[in-house]
Parts: sequence; structure tokens; C-alpha cells
Amino acid sequence: MTPITCTVHANDGIGYAPYLSHAVMGDMSLNLLRTGVRLQKTLEEMSDRPLLRRTMGTLNTGIGIDKATGVYREDANGNPVYDFTIMDQILAPMVGPRSIPFFGLCFMPEALTSGSKEKLTQPWMKMDRFPPKDYGRWYDLVYAVVRHYVERYGIEEVNRWYWDFWNEPDLEFYWLGTHEEFFKTYDYAAAAVKAALPTARVGGCGVTDRLLPIFKEFLEHCTAGMNYCTGRTGAPLDFITFHMKGGPTGRLGIFSNPWEAKDYERRTPSLKHIIDYTRTQLQTIAAFPGTKGIPVFLTECDVDWGTGTSIYHNPNMHYRNSEYFASFECALTRRMLDLRAEFPDNPVEATFLDTYYIPGSRIFEGQRTLITGEVIDKPILNGLRLLGKLGPERLAVTQPTDSPVEVLATTAENDSVQVMAVNFNEDVGYNESHAVQIRLHDMPAASWRVRHYRVDRDYSNAYTVWLSLGRPIVPTDEQLAAIQARQGLEMMEPEFTLSTRRGDTYLETTLPPHAVSLWMLDKA
Repeated sequence: MTPITCTVHANDGIGYAPYLSHAVMGDMSLNLLRTGVRLQKTLEEMSDRPLLRRTMGTLNTGIGIDKATGVYREDANGNPVYDFTIMDQILAPMVGPRSIPFFGLCFMPEALTSGSKEKLTQPWMKMDRFPPKDYGRWYDLVYAVVRHYVERYGIEEVNRWYWDFWNEPDLEFYWLGTHEEFFKTYDYAAAAVKAALPTARVGGCGVTDRLLPIFKEFLEHCTAGMNYCTGRTGAPLDFITFHMKGGPTGRLGIFSNPWEAKDYERRTPSLKHIIDYTRTQLQTIAAFPGTKGIPVFLTECDVDWGTGTSIYHNPNMHYRNSEYFASFECALTRRMLDLRAEFPDNPVEATFLDTYYIPGSRIFEGQRTLITGEVIDKPILNGLRLLGKLGPERLAVTQPTDSPVEVLATTAENDSVQVMAVNFNEDVGYNESHAVQIRLHDMPAASWRVRHYRVDRDYSNAYTVWLSLGRPIVPTDEQLAAIQARQGLEMMEPEFTLSTRRGDTYLETTLPPHAVSLWMLDKA
């Protein structure tokens, strides 16, 4: 097997490399459950850089896990009443030096919505997807929320937060007003955020479809339109958001045995789709002169659609349990960093995973989650652990054109070097292994302590252990212990010492399909 040789230029830094995937969404009310808080801490510990945690539905009527926080209601005389009890409980695990809330300013409280039962003409329509019936009270609500957290945590802490307006307004499921009403609702929310904390960061608008006009109209409104709240030109826009997914999944039926199912539509995710459409959206943003310098956040960026779809409704979903998902995310990070370099005026700062966990599901049921039933880490979580070990400065890499293996290299303090190699292919059935040779060029002369981590079908993979045990739906204590023993990040080989006294130095391995290797080199 002829090796694929890739060269890492250890003395050629090419820019800042944010930990793009250190950002998650997931139902924020899961913070009211012990497992949710524990997963939050697990994610925080993956990197020294803070975790971004996006909330959605934060202002809905309801309480806790049922609907939202119930922060706003009106008394018998129609006067506003604010109650932060549930919201405080939900936000508390997200606040601290290792985590930053990406606070969703949505959806509309029941007492404030302009919706009515007569307007709900379809079963999927909801009252909280309408604009406010009173824009002054909407302004007051947003102002009260921001001021509450300034008073609770202080200006310095809340200045780290992001105030993110709405979710997917291009879809009727999430916005049932006109475009003009959407812009007006944004103007009042943004003005309220700035009035409560002038240095706060506010932005949006989280669209999904590059072909629909609302995104361009929103950018035009914020940069050159009339502000409905202030009467002046433009609206605050400290960051821009949109969503990207790797393709449709959807429920195909009911499959009692998804491992032997044959009669169903084959679907595979597309990383190319995400990258191509992200480039199109960045080009759209760049076309507006007033957007120069505004960072971009993909507040949902996932392997596919349909968070809750399981293998029992769509047998394609096995790849969410396997090493495929981890290699997809690592390849996505490398290619997204290329896009960041291509559009420096609107740098991509994060690619949020709407991928957390779903309580009450069967073991390895295949939902888009980081952990499965019995609280077992899936390989995707180990993929995120690998990404968390990368340094903040990207290094130049030379690799063959159209190489099936892609390499990402970084450096951190004390000249340490991190090299990631990914053998990813969009085809879930891809089955090619490749020998890889990493040429380390211009490394400082020193002795290096080398740790080689791996995620593939045999390493850092509790799923394959579960398969080998016969796929027990209810594992015995012994089976569960065997599965959990392999759920964490594992080294491919024992730690070793590498000398770089003169010339080039090489690292070598063989990457199975959908495998990721990470070498960490620290001065001994």
C-alpha cells in the first residue's frame, strides 16, 4: 500500500483556528436534569476555550421541560409580570469561565403574541410564532431579561454572552408574520438589548434556506433600512447567523429490526452540500458593504436533519452511532477553517451542533445525540474530544490534490504541534483504508513526547463493543461495564519519544475507513 504523504510546515502559521465545534444547542431544559448538567461539564472540559451553548424557545410560555421558562405573563389587570425562576435554573449550568450562553430571543410569550386560534389554520402552527401584539411590551420584556442577568452576574460576565434573535424565520413553522413584522420585532429587541447593556452583542437571524429572500432582506434592513424602533437608519448587528445541514433524513416508516431492513430509501449525508451552501451564504453577506468585519455563527450545523429520527424509523441512521459521525465532524472542521480563510471579513467563529441527548431512548437508538441510552458516550463525542486538543494557531499543510485523507495541523504554547488526519468519505459504505505518512518540516530541534489518539471502528468506540455483544437492548451489568470501558478517547499506540535534531521527521499510520488520528507533540 503506497502511503499518502502530507507535509506539515511547522514554522508556517497561517492564522487563528477557533474550536468551531465547541458549540452546542440541544433542548436547554435538559439543564434541569442531572444528565444534562453532567454532559454540559463534559463538553466544557474538552478545551480551555469556552463552550458556546445556544438556547432556543427561552421566552416561551410554560415551565421547564414541558415548554420553556414562563418568564412573562400578565396579571388580571393586564399588567406585565416577570418570573425568572425557571430561566435562572436553566441558565445557571451555562454560566461560568468555561461556558458562554448564546441566548435565544424567542419565541413569543402567550400573553404577548398577536396570534389567535382563528389564525391557526394548520395543525403545525403555534401561537408563539407570531409577532408581538404590543411592541413596547416586547421591548420591555427583552430589556428586563438582559438587565436581570446583568444584575445577577455582572456586566463583565454578560458582556461575554450573545443575544441571538429568533430561529429559522424563513420557515412558516417558526415565523407566522410578514417579513416587515420580523424586522420590526428584531429592531425592538436589538434596541432593548443595547439599552439594557450598551456593550452587549446582538444579532441573527438563523435562516435555513439560501434561496428564500428573507436573509438578504434582513441584511439590507440592518445595514441600510429604516429602524422601526428608533426611526434611524439601520439596526445593531454584531454577528450574523444561519443554519446548514448535511441533508434530509426523515421518518421512512416503522422498522422493528433496523439491522435487517432492506426495503427503504438509501440516504447519505453530504459534507459538500454544507460547504458549498455555506460559501454561498458568505458570498451573500460579503455583498453588503455594511457587513464587513461582522463574524458569522452557524447556529445549527449538523450531519443531517431530524434530531429525533431513530434507526427504528429510518435504518440509515446507524451512521450516527458509529465512527462515521466523528470523522464527518473532523472533516467539516478542516474544510470550514478553509472557508474562514477564504472570507476573512466575515470569519466563521462556530459551527453549532444541535446534537445533545434525548432522555428515555433505547441504547444506540440512532437519534442525533452525543450520548445514548444508559448514558454511554458515542464516537462523535470522542471526535469532539480530538478537536478540543487542537491548538489555536493553524499550520500550513501540503497534501496531494484530491487526497482521500485530509490533514489539519495546529500549534499551541511552547511550540507544541497537533496533527489530525481524517480518512472520510460521504458514502456510509466506504471501505478503503489508506497508509498515511506525515512529514514534519521545520520542526524545532528537540525531543518530543508523542501521543497518538484514534477514533475508528476499533478505538474509542463503545458502539462496536455493543455490536460485538449481540446488540443487547437491556445490557447486563457485565455487558454495560464492557461497553463503558471503551467509551472514552483511546490512544492508538503507547506514548513514544521522537527526536528532531536535523532534517525532516515522519509520522506514519494506516487509517481505516472513517478513521481519525491525532498526534500531539510536546517537548519532552
